[in-house]
Amino acid sequence: MGSQPTLSAHIHSQAKELVFHVSEYFLKEKQYGRNFDDASVAIYQTSAATKLSQSTIEKIRRDARHNKENNSPRFMFPKKRKRAAPTADFFDNFNECVLCRTVLSFYERKEIPTLEKINEEMKNKLAYPGGCETLRKVLMKIGFRFASVDG
Repeated sequence: MGSQPTLSAHIHSQAKELVFHVSEYFLKEKQYGRNFDDASVAIYQTSAATKLSQSTIEKIRRDARHNKENNSPRFMFPKKRKRAAPTADFFDNFNECVLCRTVLSFYERKEIPTLEKINEEMKNKLAYPGGCETLRKVLMKIGFRFASVDG
């Protein structure tokens, strides 16, 4: 008597409320003596109607009972994630010039500038918070090109 669970995803409060009402409907059908002998059959019917797993429906019902006892809103919604500020904003004209001079200093010392080396030096000079990929994008924007070097 297993239902077909769908992909795992966050269920928002409106969907939880709808699932709860469908579950309540099937449980009331059980109370009136129609169709069902056991509460698990009502949960199975809810699972079949909503295409959610039985354990998810039981969790939603448990949350509803818990929130009703605590006089809080019936269903909570998942919080939105805040997007991190882009580290490319770190580079104004001054910092771009420092980056350019850092790359040119590698050539003056007759070293091959790799992203790892440049990133390490920028962290020492300016306390650069970003990673190699952001550094690569800024270097491309400035006008540097990368080429493979043999030996």
